[in-house]
Amino acid sequence: MQSLSSASVCVTELPGAPNPSPRAKKAQDEEADIAGREYLSPSKLREVSGCCDLSQLARLELQVDSSETSLGNFGQYLPRLHELRLVHSVLGCVRDLGTSLHGLRVLWLSHCCLRDLDGLGSLSLLQELYLAFNEVSDISLVTLLSSLQVLDLESNCVHEEDQLGYLGLCPSLHTLTLAGNPLTTSLKHQHGGVEGYRACVMAALPQLRVLDDVAIAIATVPPPATPPLLAEREQLNELATPTEHRTFESIPRAKSAHIIRSHTPTSQYAHTHAHTHTHTMQVTTLQVLSLWIVAVN
Repeated sequence: MQSLSSASVCVTELPGAPNPSPRAKKAQDEEADIAGREYLSPSKLREVSGCCDLSQLARLELQVDSSETSLGNFGQYLPRLHELRLVHSVLGCVRDLGTSLHGLRVLWLSHCCLRDLDGLGSLSLLQELYLAFNEVSDISLVTLLSSLQVLDLESNCVHEEDQLGYLGLCPSLHTLTLAGNPLTTSLKHQHGGVEGYRACVMAALPQLRVLDDVAIAIATVPPPATPPLLAEREQLNELATPTEHRTFESIPRAKSAHIIRSHTPTSQYAHTHAHTHTHTMQVTTLQVLSLWIVAVN
């Protein structure tokens, strides 16, 4: 065997430029290369959607298997896509959808064998998320969706009550489906049935308006009662209104008449000085009525 010390190196000079510039790929070659690697190519998107101009496509529905076909960043071809339906697809996690679906508002991922919500943060404008019949147990990443309004988690694997706390950080969430999760069953056992379960969820998520497809009755708040002192003042002002010609005889007699008599001016005094002491008369009337109310009470 030849030793390392006696090894030799042979250098061969090539004619012409040693580092030729590579030929730039054309768009057709790049698309064919992507299709050959089983990517979701623009031509495939046109075929599935029936739309020639992908830049105008707002809604897309298809079925894919991310274990066989890579979706790549297909969202870059669909800048106006608002709704995406991938029902009955096969996805490992949300990250399989890429990171370029920035304008997406509605996402359907029901029956997709989904276990992980990793990558959900790239869908920052998402308002409706349908994840029914998957295997999701951790929903903490929904806190990244500040605009989320509708969340369907029916028949998943959510079993910890602490997961409700994450949903509480979604201020716009008004519709939630939890039926079919282990958490739903455990809350029903702990709180005595369906009503107890609903009360527990509503206490944790006061912003909800619909739970498991059933509207939540919002208690009607009665108008605040008039304070007693204010009510008494309004009654006295009404009785002392100058436009009403009331006499002391029309005022109900108190049980302790001597209290009123000691402060009631005589009719002669009231007749003689009515034209000069109208204001004084009104004040005296208020005093009499106040004493009468105290006496009756």
